Amino acid sequence: DSARHAQFGYTVSRFKNSNDSTRWQNPYTAHPQWSAAAGYPSGYGSIAQEPDNLYQQLHGMLRFRLSQSTVASADFSYALFEQDDDFLPYTVNPALTVTTPLPATSLDGEVALSRFRVQVSSRLSPRLMVAVKAAYENRDNDTSREEFVYIGGDSQNQDDHATTPSSRARTNLPQSYRERKLELSGNYRLPNQRRLGLRYQIEKKNRDFSQVEHTHENNLRLSYSDASLRNKHLRLSYTRERRRASDYRGDAPYLASHSPSYVAAVEGDGNPNTVNFEDLPQLRKFHLASRDRDQLFARAAWEPAATINAGINLAYARDEYPESDFGLTESGRTLTAVDVSHMPDENLDLNVFLSRERVQAEQAGRYFQGFAVATQSVNPGRNWRTDTDDTVVTAGFVLNWRDLLPGAELGVNYTYSRATGRINTSTGPALAPGRPLPDLEVQMRNISAQLRYALSERNSVKLDFSHERYATDDFHYDGVGAATISNVIGGGQQSPDYSLNAVSLSFKHRLP
Repeated sequence: DSARHAQFGYTVSRFKNSNDSTRWQNPYTAHPQWSAAAGYPSGYGSIAQEPDNLYQQLHGMLRFRLSQSTVASADFSYALFEQDDDFLPYTVNPALTVTTPLPATSLDGEVALSRFRVQVSSRLSPRLMVAVKAAYENRDNDTSREEFVYIGGDSQNQDDHATTPSSRARTNLPQSYRERKLELSGNYRLPNQRRLGLRYQIEKKNRDFSQVEHTHENNLRLSYSDASLRNKHLRLSYTRERRRASDYRGDAPYLASHSPSYVAAVEGDGNPNTVNFEDLPQLRKFHLASRDRDQLFARAAWEPAATINAGINLAYARDEYPESDFGLTESGRTLTAVDVSHMPDENLDLNVFLSRERVQAEQAGRYFQGFAVATQSVNPGRNWRTDTDDTVVTAGFVLNWRDLLPGAELGVNYTYSRATGRINTSTGPALAPGRPLPDLEVQMRNISAQLRYALSERNSVKLDFSHERYATDDFHYDGVGAATISNVIGGGQQSPDYSLNAVSLSFKHRLP
């Protein structure tokens, strides 16, 4: 029935990993704060690998034509994620003391994800089209909460939490969320192939075990397109997004994951440097903080000749965080892109493109140390500020030649990209100024070619070739050898720098 349509499906995915963990011998001499047995040669480390898990999803879609001008549709899905691998022991070093056993034999993890969306669209007049969309998403993490007295890095005896409350006694936080969206949109067709668009969206999201309980976001988008001029097309859009969050409690995960006995002991220990927070109280995480975003987009396209198409894209975006004193406080993005296509005949087409993107951001923070938290965390002289400026330039072409020789087709793709990152940091008077950081550099060249040849109506062969050159300059890795940074163990890796060539030959047969 063309007026009604239904579709249902079931998906299942099972992952099994025969490697439960990776184990290695500690190559370092024991640190003074470690157990002597944790160093070389008796000390070992271990880390779990990806656990066995099961994923199942039931999904469906319904579509109805309510009238000649109105259509309604709905889709839903219910997914269940399960993971029940046995826990590894607290430590693989038998010489270390373990006083508190694991609270359970396995995670018994279970997450249910429900999604439901409904849409009604209607043509109210020959020129006006409107739509209403509503969506609901619920992530229900039903994993049990347990207290684990962890051992950091297989290096120390386990704290006796039963006798003295320990900061290493932590309870897992099975995070859930509920998200609701409502969107109203409309398109109005003006005379002479011009069009106006309007979209308004409301989004509300509630979270468990998070610094904010809920966020509320309003988005407004205006768009205009104009194809009234011969061989020319213009598109413009402006988007305004406003997100506001409930009271920010930076210590919420801290209080929820530490044991009540430890929190009470910290509050009553009389030490002003022992505080109930891990992040600076004024810090705001950017994905949870209140934010104002403005976005502009423009595209102009035209045909200077019957076989040539050209276009230019301009984009601008700016984010401001009005309630963030520390964290990401401001960011911006600009993009300029040009593309030209040439198709002299139906068997040959060439597309050339060039783009430049620039991303800038400002971050602020305050540096404090564990032995003097109470005094340093409130000292504005320990503030720091970092400005980042990243620029990415990309150029390339795509060539398709469908009649190179009788029965032969050739495709060639080439891309060159260069990215530069600059980091400038300033510090308050109570901090020693650091050395200027070198620029980050990344270059990538990739060329690939595909040659297809038809042996007959049903048989063909294809030869593929690809070459990629990738090189980076990254001060995080380059020149960081043994004993060059205190209290940091490096793996001795260097920035990626490689050249790759790949060739493949395939045969295709089409059955009758």
